Amino acid sequence: MATPLNDVYSLRAATDAELHIAVVHGPHAGMVLPASAAALGRADLPDDQFVSWQHLRLRQLRGALRVRDVGSVNGLWLRCGGCFWRRRRRLVWYPRARIRIGTTVLQLRRLPRQLQVPQPHAGGFLLQSLYVLLPLVAMAGFLLTDQGWSMMLISAPMLGLMMLRSYPSGRGASPGRLPDPATLALACAMVGEHKPNTKNCLRAWPGIRRFHATRIRPDERITITGPNAQTTGRWLCAQLLATAQARVQPVSGGAHLLWDEGQNQAWLMWATTKPATRCIRAPRRVAEISDSWWRQIFTPATLQATQERQGPACIALASLLDLEAGPTFASQLQEPKAATKFTQAGAAFSKAKPAKFTQADPSASAKSPTQLRACLGVGDCGQAWVDLVADGPHALVVGTTGAGKSELLTSWLLQLAWAHSPSALQLILVDYKGGTCLGPLKRLPHCVDLLTDLEPAATARAIEAISAQLRRREQILRKSNCKDITEYEQLRHHQPSLAPLARMLVVVDEFATLAATQEELLEHLLRLAAQGRSLGMHLILATQHPHGALSTSITANAALRVCLRMLDASEGAPLLGHGDLPDLPRAPGFLCLSTQRGHFRCPYAGTAQESAVWIDACVKAAQALPPCQSPWLAPPPANLTFTQAQQLLTAHGAPAPAKGLATSLVSTRQNLALALCDLPEQLAYGAFNWDSATPLGIFGTSASGRTAALRQLASSAAQAGLVTHVIGADLNQLALPNAALAGSQLDTFHPCEVLRLTQLALEGKLRGQLLLIDDLDCVGEAIDTVLGLGEGRDVLEKLVNASRRGLFALALAGDLANAPMRWCANISQRLYLGVCSDTLADQAGLKRCQQAPNQVGAGVLTLASHWCAAQILLAPVLPTSAANLPASVVDSPASASDLPVNPSDTTTALAAAPVVALPEIVPTCPPWALGLGGDQAQPWCPQLSQGLAIIGPAGSGRSTALARVYDILQATDPTLAQHAIFIDNLDQACPSAINTVETALDAGTPVFATALTSRAANTYSGVLAQLRSLSPLLLLAPGLGEGTQLANVRLTRWLDPHRQHLPGRGLVIASSQITPIQICQNTSPTFAANPQV
Repeated sequence: MATPLNDVYSLRAATDAELHIAVVHGPHAGMVLPASAAALGRADLPDDQFVSWQHLRLRQLRGALRVRDVGSVNGLWLRCGGCFWRRRRRLVWYPRARIRIGTTVLQLRRLPRQLQVPQPHAGGFLLQSLYVLLPLVAMAGFLLTDQGWSMMLISAPMLGLMMLRSYPSGRGASPGRLPDPATLALACAMVGEHKPNTKNCLRAWPGIRRFHATRIRPDERITITGPNAQTTGRWLCAQLLATAQARVQPVSGGAHLLWDEGQNQAWLMWATTKPATRCIRAPRRVAEISDSWWRQIFTPATLQATQERQGPACIALASLLDLEAGPTFASQLQEPKAATKFTQAGAAFSKAKPAKFTQADPSASAKSPTQLRACLGVGDCGQAWVDLVADGPHALVVGTTGAGKSELLTSWLLQLAWAHSPSALQLILVDYKGGTCLGPLKRLPHCVDLLTDLEPAATARAIEAISAQLRRREQILRKSNCKDITEYEQLRHHQPSLAPLARMLVVVDEFATLAATQEELLEHLLRLAAQGRSLGMHLILATQHPHGALSTSITANAALRVCLRMLDASEGAPLLGHGDLPDLPRAPGFLCLSTQRGHFRCPYAGTAQESAVWIDACVKAAQALPPCQSPWLAPPPANLTFTQAQQLLTAHGAPAPAKGLATSLVSTRQNLALALCDLPEQLAYGAFNWDSATPLGIFGTSASGRTAALRQLASSAAQAGLVTHVIGADLNQLALPNAALAGSQLDTFHPCEVLRLTQLALEGKLRGQLLLIDDLDCVGEAIDTVLGLGEGRDVLEKLVNASRRGLFALALAGDLANAPMRWCANISQRLYLGVCSDTLADQAGLKRCQQAPNQVGAGVLTLASHWCAAQILLAPVLPTSAANLPASVVDSPASASDLPVNPSDTTTALAAAPVVALPEIVPTCPPWALGLGGDQAQPWCPQLSQGLAIIGPAGSGRSTALARVYDILQATDPTLAQHAIFIDNLDQACPSAINTVETALDAGTPVFATALTSRAANTYSGVLAQLRSLSPLLLLAPGLGEGTQLANVRLTRWLDPHRQHLPGRGLVIASSQITPIQICQNTSPTFAANPQV
């Protein structure tokens, strides 16, 4: 515990805690000790010789203290029953309980909710007594009359009212005793919460009871006499200070009183022989106070704190900088110009120069370009100037909330920007409080970028760019044979042709948050700072709580340390190297420096509107200077087009990009242009042309640009002449740019067609073509509805492995949750979109430093050996007909499908789409076609020379299919139509009809018959079973009833769960070959009247 005789730490700590210890009796009576200490002994109570050096051990509990005697001579005594003292070895000390160590009595107390001390009433004690005496005299007169007692009873209520009137309301508070010395000391420590006195007269009570008040008038010199003169005088001074009536300055033998902003003054003396204007005698009953109590309240540090709490004028930034003359770096122009007229707010603010301080030379730091000098504060000993070059190169700023860190950083950076041009100083601001502190300074022409915790990816990019900038500076210094940037600047004065190297100042506010969220980035930044001392890089780190946030590397590199008010002042001594911090006033803006002793108050730049005046002056002055080059390139913009990307690559392309990247965007059959890569470590850009020999995974959040990335791949594939197939949940967002090269386009509402296309891809039927799959979750669920739960992921994994073998090119897009799954492990090329926070990075399985800007199309590209940030391109508008494409594209062998189609359809050209979804209704069809069927949904008809069995449940379209078969034979083979037998509902036919069918089957005559699925499945002999074995089978609605038992093959892949009840939808099964078909509805009306039916 700190010693309160020379330090006010104990008094301030008591006001900030719930519990405190009050000395109620002994050599230190009236003192206040903090309850947060771990020990209590002679160091805290040096005037009590009966207290051991280590007397008690204290441990905080909830609302109490655990006290243990560590082996003292005189022991620990607890007051019991109000009269007796009992010795204890250990005890739990509750509030209001008293203990004794040596001759000192201590009491544990809670901090009072109201520390306002009552003031005497203006009427005085005699005037208040008249309110009680006058009713008593009147009542005595009533006794002389005949009805005296009755009149006294009537006037008794009046007497009570007058007695209540004798006690004033308001600040007079309730009657009784004044606060005890310990409570009065706490009130003195919190004096800044009261309104300063503006009255003409001071009033206070000389004794512990509120009887006679002492009135002090301006210019009076009052002498206190009697045995208790010193105690009375100190008691009066404490009341005046606690009630904020006056400022008290102890002098020899008394105190000097100042009030009403210094216009009134008086002297209160108790040990002097000088003449006085009035003498008062000290009362007999006075408070028990000690010299320690007086020194604790009226030590010079306490007086300074209490005076500053009353609101001294802040040090205006205008006292250091001349707003009318403009920024100092503007003097580098040709001739000085006339003073610029600024706004009235700025002009009024510039005139607020305190007369107490002399104006500094603002050009002092501009005379030497190798200096970064600024005034951090003004105190009684003068101005505190620091130089980051000489005193740094790095600085550490520590202060609790409300201590004034933001004002200090603002005034510090404004002074540096005022003295140095943007070509000599560049600011990188890192504000991890959302940009609220350093955000207004972003408009400075010196500011390169403002980095906040809202965009952690920008912070990582800036640190990589700083690393590249330092490597560039090392090369420049090596070529110029200079050991550091200071020597380089001196050489540049003789050789102006040399490129200028501006000093980079990185300001990090709340770097403890940066250390907690992105520890790797902070360590990287500190390593750069340790290496960049000779390269012109400087750091200013600011935090609230130094404990736990300051590593050894930080304290070793930050030679300049600034401490503002802290919660625990003992933490400031190791940082500063001296013990001035505990005496620091509580007002915002007060600070201590490691380079100078004393207390200083930082300059105040004013409100946001007032500080904007200084920023506008710097912006206006920088407009006349040549533009300076940024230390790094800007990130790729959103909505990036192919032309813009090519222009950026031409101007700032990387000469030797990493493996997997290129110097330009080119689309070929092997490589497809996709994104522009940001390479801050090379201060350049790179092109990512996807190598289609390996699969590509695009993972991202909703609306992050996944579909746009696939659309760009489709556009690049169209330029390269690749047929592109698409599977997705919403095909409207993924329209292919060219119809001539557009392959299959299937949505998840057609799961059978999706599964068929994947089967063809696995069989190698899509060799040399591109397959795009959007929304992996929906595609997997669609396949699960056909094959079963979990089969969708297995199919996707097989597609990935087949693409690695070179069967086809594959690009998949899905949610971030798919990235760390097992089936995606073989995807070596990945693009993560929308990863702009730590949570999303963890979800995607990335490091927290691997993040992208929060904009559409921005992502993280991970290749086999490295990663980088990337911005996808926007697909350009391509021609929609093959006539507008090059001949090499139109004549490409990949533009036609290798799949077989109906041999009879010789007039139809082969389409690029191997799988097309069947329509739900086919109103018309060629005369020879039964309907639309096959993978490409073309007009199709099975072989009818041997007959056809049409089986399906009721309402599935059996009769319509039979009528369509009759029309086909009438149009294509009339002879066969005359000899064939057509029978509807064979399972319900009469015996004569069945005999006719048996005779036809024995003779080899084609028979075309229909039957219900339930009866056909349970028939194992007879004409129906014979017909099924000799002719093709048309199975309508195969997923309903017992249709799967009739096929003798597995129909799982062909059963569409969304179209089981669709009339006319079925499967043609012939020789273990299955063909899906949708029957045409157009039939002849003469079918029912034909005698052959």
